[in-house]
Amino acid sequence: MSNTKKIILTILAIALVIGVFFGINKYFQGSDLDKTIYITIINDTNGEVLMEKTKFKTEKETLGDFLEENKEKLNVKMTDTQYGRFLDGLLGLETADMTKGPWWMYTYKSEEKGLEMKIGEAPGVDSLGLNDGDEIEFHYTIMSGM
Repeated sequence: MSNTKKIILTILAIALVIGVFFGINKYFQGSDLDKTIYITIINDTNGEVLMEKTKFKTEKETLGDFLEENKEKLNVKMTDTQYGRFLDGLLGLETADMTKGPWWMYTYKSEEKGLEMKIGEAPGVDSLGLNDGDEIEFHYTIMSGM
C-alpha cells in the first residue's frame, strides 16, 4: 500500500472516530436556553404517583443542575461521588440501604433527541443534558432495570 493511501485511510479513520464521538455525545448534551421539561415522580413501593407530568421552566443544562436548582421544591437529596452526584432522595423518600434499595431511578424521553430510555438506561444526573420538552419520570423502586 502506498504512503498516500495510508495517509488517506488514517485521515478517514480519525474522521470516523471524531464523527462517532460527536454523534454519541449529542445525545447527552443539553441546551442552556430557557426550556420546559416535565417531571413525574412515582413511589413504586406502593404505586403512589407523587407528582404527575408537572411542568418546570429551567435554563439548566443538566438534570443534576435542574435538581439542584429545585432542591427545596422537590426536597432533593444528592451525594457527591467520584462519578458525579447521586440522587438519594426526592419528596421526602430517601434510599436507606444502598445494597437493598429502594433507590431512585429514572426514565428519560426526549423528542428533540429522538431518545427514550428505560430505568437503568439513562446516564447519571450530571451526564444527562436537558432540552425543551424532555420528560423525566423518577421511580422510587427496588428494580434496577437491568
